[in-house]
Parts: sequence; structure tokens; C-alpha cells
Amino acid sequence: MLVRGAGFALLALALVGAACCDTTILVDSLLDENGSTPANGTCTLREALIAANTNAAVDTCIAGQAGADVISLPAGTVALTLAGTTDDTGDLDLLQDVSLVGAGVDVTIVEASSIADRVIDVAGGVTASLIDLTVRGGSQIGGVGVLVTGGGVQNAGTLTLTRAAVRDNALHTGEATFFSATGNHAEGGGIWSSGTLALFGSEVTGNLAEGGPGGVTCLSLSCYTFPGGQGRGGGVFASGAVTITDSSVAGNTARGGAGRNASPAAFPGYYLQSGGGGAVGGGVRATATAALAIERSTLAGNVAVGGVGGAGLPVPNYVPGAVGGASTGGALVTDVAATITNSTVTENGAAGGAGGEPSGAVGAASGGALVANAGVALAHATVSANAGGAEVAVGVGSSSIANSVLAASCSGLAGASLGGNVESPGDTCGLTEGDDRVNVSGAALELAGLASNGGPTQTQAIPSASAAAGAGRAANCLPIDQRGVARPASACDSGAFEASE
Repeated sequence: MLVRGAGFALLALALVGAACCDTTILVDSLLDENGSTPANGTCTLREALIAANTNAAVDTCIAGQAGADVISLPAGTVALTLAGTTDDTGDLDLLQDVSLVGAGVDVTIVEASSIADRVIDVAGGVTASLIDLTVRGGSQIGGVGVLVTGGGVQNAGTLTLTRAAVRDNALHTGEATFFSATGNHAEGGGIWSSGTLALFGSEVTGNLAEGGPGGVTCLSLSCYTFPGGQGRGGGVFASGAVTITDSSVAGNTARGGAGRNASPAAFPGYYLQSGGGGAVGGGVRATATAALAIERSTLAGNVAVGGVGGAGLPVPNYVPGAVGGASTGGALVTDVAATITNSTVTENGAAGGAGGEPSGAVGAASGGALVANAGVALAHATVSANAGGAEVAVGVGSSSIANSVLAASCSGLAGASLGGNVESPGDTCGLTEGDDRVNVSGAALELAGLASNGGPTQTQAIPSASAAAGAGRAANCLPIDQRGVARPASACDSGAFEASE
């Protein structure tokens, strides 16, 4: 759940006042029109963007300026209908510094379900903001061997989302090919970012990145099989810096493409099948060289699911089916050092794809919660109820765990504890400090399910009798919890939630 913004008029005045001299272009029509549409005395969102991009008036939209512009949107749904690939058709191209400001995340919606395109594309070098609005219904469908990116939003600049939502966008692509340089992968069902991305009080929910099916190609005297494509970052795929604050990444899916089978006509008697594609990061996939920071946020209900393996043959011509695709990181896979502070990671999952019939092997699964390939710092984090292999899987790099609740199994965290942690129900997370508590039963932990307990995001409450209450090390106590509730300077609670006395 998000904390909703203040009144539209007050927010617009505040933004204009803060920006001082930015041009504010007022949208007064929910239609989708561009500069080629006969002037009709209105200003649409697309016309306003053209005015901002070109610094020239369009219909009744005033001209933007060389600096940053503000485009003010009313309540309602802007349904994009002008399909195409030019700067004034298809997705909305942000080519100069601009802020799109709506009347509220639930009342101002920009959708692209009618044009089979993403919704917003931020060009390199551009600083852009999406404030108090929802982006939804974007999609990208690739051809044979094509990489597709950014179902809802694509960003090559500096993009900030404030009290905004990216919901229900999707990526799909075609089958693999011998000649493809990039493969038939899908990256960033909700957001794909090669620049700098920041989320504040926002949500990325219900998005999908699905790799394409596998392929079979015969050349000369040889045949080749190719597994299904990978789904990478169901919610967010980022190769640049990412900051997620007071936000939710929830209900997103990364899915590998299905394997294929074939009996090539040029090779009688041959039967070929390929494995399912992999899934990497149901919620977030970060490949950046810059750090990933998650604070006072919730990653919940995201899944990474491998593709099903190509089918074999039943008896009497028995050929076992191909292996299902592997999956890693239900909520998160990161190749850079990550910090997760005052945050909740729950009910995520990584599941290997089913093997092809008959008797194909199920794909491997790891990191039901997260996979950190370069180390992770957990501080007052709550990790619980995730599924798939070791739920917290950490590779090389330095890691630390402080005042956290790990209702999870772990790998790669030996020696990482800074004390004040609670592990339930096992002892696999390397919690060896004297004030760590391990093998704590679920009944003693008393960790509640995800719910709205105040603050901008959902959390998991604990009662004052919980084994996590007062278990934090004083030196590690943070001033507030995930909700913004004050913590005591000593005897604070472990995990993201501070229990009320």
C-alpha cells in the first residue's frame, strides 16, 4: 500500500514554486493526439511532451524551455492509441528534462494496452520524474532471436519515481536462433534502466518478463538446439545505479521460455529437444557496477520460474524429455554489493521449470528470497516465508548481517554476523555472535503475515513477547523501523518492525 499524495493543486503549486522558473504545461485532454492532428483547442499529454521536447507550442500546449519542464496531468486515464516508432507516435519519448505530475497514483493513469508498445522511454542524458501517476499496460513482443527490454518504462537517463506506480506491463519474445547475437531474452517487465533509477514511495507490481521458446536449427550435416530464452527482472532490470526507498516491488514474474522439440525433415530418424530457459530475479535483476540500495521497502510475492523442457517421446520410442530451466532469486538477483535496510523480503519464490514429458528433470532453483553475487549488507531486515533452494544465497564479496530476522535457510554467509540477529527455525546463516539467536521456533518468533501496519509499505508485525523483541544489539539499532516508528537506542527489536510496548 502506498501513502497517497496531497491534493493535486497544492502539489502542482509546490512543484512550480520549488522549480521557480520551470515551464508548466497544463494537459486538459485525455485523448492521444500529436502535432499531425488538426488543432482542436486542447492540450494532450503527447502534444505537451512534443512541446517540451521541441520548445515549440503545439495546439494549445505552451512551448517548453531549454531547461526542465513540468507537465501537469489531470485525473483520468490517458490511453495511448497512436502506434508507431517515431518521436511523436508509439511510446512517449522524454527527450529533454521533464517531470510528469499527475493528480494521484490511483487517479491519473497512462496506459499503452492499445499500441503493443511500452509506455515511456527516457533518452540518455535526460533527467525525468514521474510523480503521482500510474504507468500500466505496456508491452514489448520481440521476433525470432530478439532481446526485448522495458515493458512499461525504459530509462537511459536519470529517472525518479515519486508516489508513482508501474503496474501490469509485460515482455514476450520469439524463439531462439543460431544467428542471434543477443538471444531471445526479456529484461525488465516493468522497468529497464541503463541509467540511474530511484523509487520513492512508489510501487512496481504485477509485471512480467518472459523469455522466448527454444529452437532447433539444422545446417549442412549438423543440427543444433537452443534452450528457451531467459526472463530477467520481472519488475526491474537495471545495469545502472538503483535506489528503492519506502516502496514496494511485489507480484512480479520472471519466466524462462519453454524448450522445443522437432524431427527435422532433412534428418530422418532424428528427434531433438532443447531445455527450458532460465529465470533470473522475479522482482529485481541488478547487473550494475554501482551499488544497489533498498531501504524501508518491501519485496513480496515475486517469482522466478524456469521454462518447461522440450518434450521427449513415450514408449516404445522412448526419449526422455529435456531438463526444465533453472531459476534464481525470487525477489532479487544482484551482481553488485547490495544494502537492504529496514526492509521486508517475504513470500517470494524461485522454482525450476518442469522437465519435458516423459521423465525430464526439473530445473534447479536457488535463492527463493535473494541471490547476492557480490555480497550483501542486511540491517534490521526481515526475510521470511520465501521458497526455493537456500532462500538467501550469497556469493563472493563482503557481507554483513545486523539486527535482522532470517526465517530462512542461507548459504555463503559464514562470518557475516554483526550480532543481534534471530534465525528461525534453523542454523544455516552463520549467526555465531554471542547475542545472535538461532534455532528459534516459529511459535517463539511469532512473526505475523504481511499486512498494513502503518507507514508507506506493508510489514510483518511481531508482538512484544516475540523472540525478536529486544533482541537487537544496541550498537546496531537504527533510529526508526520500516514504518518510520522510533526505535529505542538500546534493546531495539530485530527485524524491520519495532513492536509497540
